[in-house]
Amino acid sequence: MSISLSQIHSVLKTYNRQLKLEKTNNPTRKEDYSSEVIDNVTISSEAKKRQLIEQILSQAVERFTLKEQKPVFADELPQ
Repeated sequence: MSISLSQIHSVLKTYNRQLKLEKTNNPTRKEDYSSEVIDNVTISSEAKKRQLIEQILSQAVERFTLKEQKPVFADELPQ
């Protein structure tokens, strides 16, 4: 399935029209986009541990795969 440029243009045009209508129909609504929105996320200690383990494992796998891809030359071998 493909979407033509004219269909995208039509959707954007309709969306823009709806935004304009909303502004004119609701003049009391104040749009304050300048204020910062701060999301506070709290996760359990178990989730923190799980996240830390996943990060460590992914780093270990990355390091291991990088070492395997690196060619070993005779002068790099331990003596």
